Parts: sequence; structure tokens; C-alpha cells
Amino acid sequence: MRLKFCFVGRGRGPIFDAGEEYFSRIQRYTKAEQAFVKDAQMARALASADVRVVLAVEGSAFDSIALAKQVATWQNRSVKEVAFAVGGADGFSAAVKSSATLLWSLSSLTLQHDVARVVLLEQVYRAFTILRGEPYHH
Repeated sequence: MRLKFCFVGRGRGPIFDAGEEYFSRIQRYTKAEQAFVKDAQMARALASADVRVVLAVEGSAFDSIALAKQVATWQNRSVKEVAFAVGGADGFSAAVKSSATLLWSLSSLTLQHDVARVVLLEQVYRAFTILRGEPYHH
């Protein structure tokens, strides 16, 4: 399974390196790529993915164990590519949301998109460590 992380923005800033640390850790478990795009390019960035996970406050909430189970389900179903999308300050258009396989809410709080990027990457990394029984989750 390949993961694609799509972020609105330029891929830089004061907390960028924290996200890069988790992104590099994810690559120990699966192939992954990042795309930094403009709002108008998000639909195209997600289009090729078998599963499109769009982060939105109105989405479903997952705890870390539930996310790990979801990742395992994708792996067991031989999903080729899962794309995660983090929007900018204005969120996503109705078209992007309606194209989602899954709307996922990281929190009921509004998170700045760079912070949401770090939380997303950390939680996906955590899901892989849970599935492998590694001690990071504890």
C-alpha cells in the first residue's frame, strides 16, 4: 500500500521539520509521498487514489486504535493507494469533500493546517507501530 499526503501550502514554516520526522518514520513501513498544492489543485492530487481521506471537522473521529484497524483493513483489501488531504484556512470545497471515500476529523478544535499536518503524520506513524506491536504507542 502506498500513501500520499496532500497538503495545501508550500511545505515550509516553523513546524515543518516535526512533520518531516514522522513522514520519514512512516517510510519504514510503506511507500509514501507528499504533495504541497494550491487549493484548486487538490481534487487532481487526490484523483488517482483508491481511497481518499479528506480531513474535515464534520468527519468521523477515530482514536489511535481505530485508525490502526482502518489501516489494517486497507492493507488486507490490497488497496494500492490511500491519499490523505489537509486543507488550508478555508477548508475544502464541497466537490473535494464529496469525492472523499472517508471524511476524518482529527479534532473538534480548529487546527492550523501545518499543525494538522504534524498530527496526521504522527497518527499514521502511530497506527503502523500499533499494527507491528511496537512500543511507541505505550
